[in-house]
Amino acid sequence: MTRFVSALNLSGPIALAGHDIGGAIAQHLLARNRLDVSRFALVNSVLYDSWPAPHVAQFWGGGAGEGVLAARRQAITRVLAGVATESLIADYVDPWTDERVRRS
Repeated sequence: MTRFVSALNLSGPIALAGHDIGGAIAQHLLARNRLDVSRFALVNSVLYDSWPAPHVAQFWGGGAGEGVLAARRQAITRVLAGVATESLIADYVDPWTDERVRRS
């Protein structure tokens, strides 16, 4: 990230935002004073010292593809409550039917 900012030839303080795991990276950059930061925002972020979360650690070690798919189905069903049609659920979980996506 520091090389990216340098490559853009940015000078002075920058606004830094981090989303999800990127939030942990942003927190690391700020805590270690790696960038001159004027504003800082975390959006749906993990905390730097809490990753990996226990509910994610269960999927380590490979072979968890079906577990990931089941967890995604359960999450979207819960979030959409009564409006979750099978078509909406299938559309949401579609990316996780690819083994490469599940591994990431």
